[in-house]
Amino acid sequence: MGRNHFLASLFLLLSALAIASVFSQDHVCSRRAVRYRPRRVCRHWWWWSCCSWRYYSEAYYINERVCCPGWKSSDTRNPLLCDTPICAPGCQNGGTCVSPGKCDCTAGYTGFRCDGALCSHERPCYPGTCQPGGGCDCLSGFTSPSSNQQDYCLKIEESKYFQPEIHEMQVRLSYWANFRSPPLKLHEFLADSTGLDTSTDGPDFIWTNRGDFNRLETSCSSQFIPPEITGKPDYIRGSALGIVTGSMVVYLRKLRAGGTFTDFLSLNKTIPCAQSVSSDQPETGIFNCSITDSFDRILEHRDVLEINFNTTAGGFRDVVNTDNPSRLYIKQHFIGVTKAKAVEFRFDFLWPYHCTDTGNNCDPKSMLNVPDMTKTARIAISWGNWADEDSGLFRFAWEVFKMTKAAGTELEIRPALALKPLINQEVFNSNYSIQHFTLREPGMYSVILELGDQANNTRYVRRLVLYDPTPVITADPVHAFFVTSASMAANYTFQNNISAPITVTWEGHFRNAFHEDNNLLGQVRAYPPELRDLTVKNKYIFRKVILRNTSDDDNEGSRTVEEIPNRRGIVNFKIQDTTDTDGGKNQPATPTGTWTDLDLSTHYTVRHNPSDKQTVTIWVQATDAMGTELVERRQVSFDSSAPNASSLQFLMNAPVPGIDFSSTFAVDTVDRESGVAYVLWTFRRNSTGQVIHQEKVPGKQVSSCNGLDRNCYNTSTGEMFAHNQSYSFSNCRMTVEKESLATEKIQVTADVTNMAGLSYQVSMEKDDLTKLNGTQAYFPPQNVTAKGLTSESCTVTWSFPPSCFDRTALWVIVNGRKMAVHKDATEFSVTDLAPETQYTLYMVTDYVGDEQSDRVPFKCTTTEADSFSAGAIVGIIIGFLVITLLIVLIVIFILWKRGVIFQKEGTQANKQLHRVSRAFTQIRKTVKRGPGGAFANNAYNIDDGDDVYMYGSMAFNTRQQWQLKDSSLTLMDHVADGKFASIYKATWKHSERQEDVVAAKMLKPNFTEDDAMKMMAKINFLATKLEDHDNVIKFIGAVTDSPTWGPVLVMEYCEVGQMDKWLTQRRGQVTEQVMEDLFRFALGIAKGMEYLTSKKVIHKRLAARNVLLTSSLDTKVAGFGPQKKEGEEDEEKATRIPAKWAAPELLEEKPATEKSDVWSYGVVLWEIFSMGQVPYPTIHSNEIGTRLRSGYRMDKPEFADDTYYTLMKDCWQYKAAKRPTFGTIRAQLAKQFDSPGNRQSVGFYYDTNNLNVL
Repeated sequence: MGRNHFLASLFLLLSALAIASVFSQDHVCSRRAVRYRPRRVCRHWWWWSCCSWRYYSEAYYINERVCCPGWKSSDTRNPLLCDTPICAPGCQNGGTCVSPGKCDCTAGYTGFRCDGALCSHERPCYPGTCQPGGGCDCLSGFTSPSSNQQDYCLKIEESKYFQPEIHEMQVRLSYWANFRSPPLKLHEFLADSTGLDTSTDGPDFIWTNRGDFNRLETSCSSQFIPPEITGKPDYIRGSALGIVTGSMVVYLRKLRAGGTFTDFLSLNKTIPCAQSVSSDQPETGIFNCSITDSFDRILEHRDVLEINFNTTAGGFRDVVNTDNPSRLYIKQHFIGVTKAKAVEFRFDFLWPYHCTDTGNNCDPKSMLNVPDMTKTARIAISWGNWADEDSGLFRFAWEVFKMTKAAGTELEIRPALALKPLINQEVFNSNYSIQHFTLREPGMYSVILELGDQANNTRYVRRLVLYDPTPVITADPVHAFFVTSASMAANYTFQNNISAPITVTWEGHFRNAFHEDNNLLGQVRAYPPELRDLTVKNKYIFRKVILRNTSDDDNEGSRTVEEIPNRRGIVNFKIQDTTDTDGGKNQPATPTGTWTDLDLSTHYTVRHNPSDKQTVTIWVQATDAMGTELVERRQVSFDSSAPNASSLQFLMNAPVPGIDFSSTFAVDTVDRESGVAYVLWTFRRNSTGQVIHQEKVPGKQVSSCNGLDRNCYNTSTGEMFAHNQSYSFSNCRMTVEKESLATEKIQVTADVTNMAGLSYQVSMEKDDLTKLNGTQAYFPPQNVTAKGLTSESCTVTWSFPPSCFDRTALWVIVNGRKMAVHKDATEFSVTDLAPETQYTLYMVTDYVGDEQSDRVPFKCTTTEADSFSAGAIVGIIIGFLVITLLIVLIVIFILWKRGVIFQKEGTQANKQLHRVSRAFTQIRKTVKRGPGGAFANNAYNIDDGDDVYMYGSMAFNTRQQWQLKDSSLTLMDHVADGKFASIYKATWKHSERQEDVVAAKMLKPNFTEDDAMKMMAKINFLATKLEDHDNVIKFIGAVTDSPTWGPVLVMEYCEVGQMDKWLTQRRGQVTEQVMEDLFRFALGIAKGMEYLTSKKVIHKRLAARNVLLTSSLDTKVAGFGPQKKEGEEDEEKATRIPAKWAAPELLEEKPATEKSDVWSYGVVLWEIFSMGQVPYPTIHSNEIGTRLRSGYRMDKPEFADDTYYTLMKDCWQYKAAKRPTFGTIRAQLAKQFDSPGNRQSVGFYYDTNNLNVL
């Protein structure tokens, strides 16, 4: 019995739970609920990009499961059980809630809430509970607005629990360019109070320096969730609670003349929300309010624009008489609760100021404090005493630029690099500390400080830093430091006039080469205005400007924007002098006395009254901007008397080693004050007075001389000279025409000049010149020998004896046949001789004056005849090769016509055929070049019109400035490989202090002589044909004498590389900046090609792959060089001509011209504006010619506008004469950049803030 009872109870319990579970599922409902999440939102939009971001609370809505109205869960652990009904207001007098809003009353009680029938349509108590005596107890959150029984519970109490909830409050203030079609948003600012309790935190606000707006947009939402009311009495037919009103109120507050904010309102405007709601139709869910309105008010400094979102909760109740429920007794409206939330836009049009701007006595260096000049690489950067009374200082940013040499003696930041500093560091005002930066290399640097307030008013300050860790002053030997009043006879060390002033100069002698060569002390150009901004009036202004003549630019300290006065990098000179009688031997290199400051003067007059045998020592000290000093001295001694000399002695025909037909003159001299500086020997014809020879011979000094030695003497300054001053010469110096040798007399004078420039002259006369050896010698060639004998020829070699006369001709005579030979030749081959025959040959030399030497005979015997002569053998070989070549070409032609070969590029047969072709090409080139002789013979002269061979064999008499030492190059990274050469990234050390990164083109290992010739051709071509141009690859130099490397071509290194690769890497990432770069590419290539055309250079291979880009994206045209001779290597022409870039005339094998390069330029434009797509993507190369003749042209690429596509089509005119020149193209594109409103700089858009406010 007990067990059965237990089972029955368990069964009933489980059944009840199952029923309850099923029952409760019916009481679960879904409702919209708001949640918040952080979202990064653009706070300041400018043109096509965001300038400032911030995280805001974003409202989003979900459908959540909750108990349906009138139900709740009896288990807190299971909030969706929903098994308990709710009666609100609750049941009275012991009644029980049996379903939502329905009470089960105990005995003796009736009514809606078991409170008796005390309330009715005349005394409605809803939502609430009727009380005995006619009272009403309103539900929590409601109250009665008056004692009138009709108004029971009609007012919603204002409390934080029962009020409208504003979920979103977001306002955008923007300017739209309505003059465009469609209108374009130029800028926009956002304020968002979503998630803020503006009653305690205040509204969200944003500062701005923009005063031009014409559109106001809001995005708001609100919701009213009333207390839960279940059921309704019979006298209430219906009711609803929710949002009943919503509007935006716009206030514009202005600052009165008194300087404080007051209630002066320039604008007070209410804008209703678009969604239609009222007390009769309240929004019980989410109320959305989106408004777009025009804004036309003038905004001024310190204005505040406040936008309020006002929303009101309310609703209605319909009261009926229960005796006639179908008829409305009265509709009553709840008195609602209003809630508001605001945002503000605050306007600040003034930039931050420094204490010096207000006239306060403060340190101007605190604007931006950096060292003017430093030898230490790590510098400190600091600033202070800045303020902003309105929006307040917000951020600083400092950047460092390396300045470069400009025209003349100026320095500049190149416009292309004005937005590319070495560093850009941001510092927020709240986190300020002294900054540091390590300068990379010596030079002049520009440090720019950007100051920004919270309204984005930005100010820029610039200061200069000269960094030179090891300053050096050198002496330039080209510009002497010397005593100008002294005699040049002894290099200005003696003065002969003791009463004349002693004047000295050192103009240009001292220099700091690094400072001078890099204009480091020159005037600094103004910072180029950047960050161009398009105003609402469609005009451009620059946001990044540093006014040169204000304190914002560097106009204080020792290094300002003005030139530091200097002479070749020297900023000061000082001088000292003293007198002694021992020749200045004991004077120090640096004096210890008092210096006289000369500022920048490079001339000085010494105030002394010296006498003979005295010496004045003069020291000059040069100082550079870094404080480095160099002291040099000069000494001048005094001698006012001329030297003494004896009569001349003549040693005729006395042999002197190294001089042909020698004689000697001798004279004894003495000058004990200063010594003999030189003897000027002059030979003059008596008959005409003509000077036929003159030579200055330095005075002969000896290494030791004592007082007893009669052959020498000592001077007062300690030098030792020989008495005998002899002069040995060739008798050819006295040679005259043959008929005058016996009668002419030569006047010989010797002007003996001492160190002070005073002279003494002695002379003699020489007659009968026939007695002088060599004056009548007309010699024939000597050492004549025969070599290289064959059966048909004899090669003769010889040398020339010394002679006083110039050769005019040289002859070889055999069997009466007189053959002319170059007058300087030393070898000649006599041909067309008979085999096994002895010949007697003669050589004769012609001299000036129709004089001729005697004949010199020699014998030559030819060899036995061969069965075949060498010429016949060569002819047979060449004939065989020609026949073989013709057969191969005929076979190739037949196979090509049948389509067997050249149908698919890269097939094995095709590759084999090209190898055969190249082999025959090499044979033909070898035959063309002939023997590779390594000696030069002036008897032969070959004129070859081939550019490659002309430039490849070019030689220079002296070492050229561009010829580099292989030790100055250091290879770094391998970049690429070509057919016969590799390209490396390298460093070139061009001085002890400087080295540059360059590109080195080097032959591959085991290179051939032909490879070396090609490389030398390109080197000599670039060295002699072109000069530097901004848009053509720069030739730096070459290594030409390395036995290991062979010739190495050194050019500028373009960091970015080939333009076609840059283009393809940016597909799908085309921004406005990229578009600006494309326009610059087009203009730069046109400029480079215009220059090449002016130098008569035809490119032939212009394509995007042959344009290189530097780190600043400057274009450099490359890939050109010396050209093959017309018709050279015809069999390779098809592979060498890039068909998709070639003009139609090139495909027809006509010569290349500027106009064919213009066609290729049009294809390059197509590559640029298609972001590196391959031209004619659906057409095979061998079909190009046919398609072009039929009028086909490529369509406009994706990113080209009509202007550039029109230019492409002009370049693709089929007739070359109709195509424009590169000069015309360059002028047309330049207008696109120079005209107002067109493309002018990379800094096309204003974006200096990037605030990243969190």
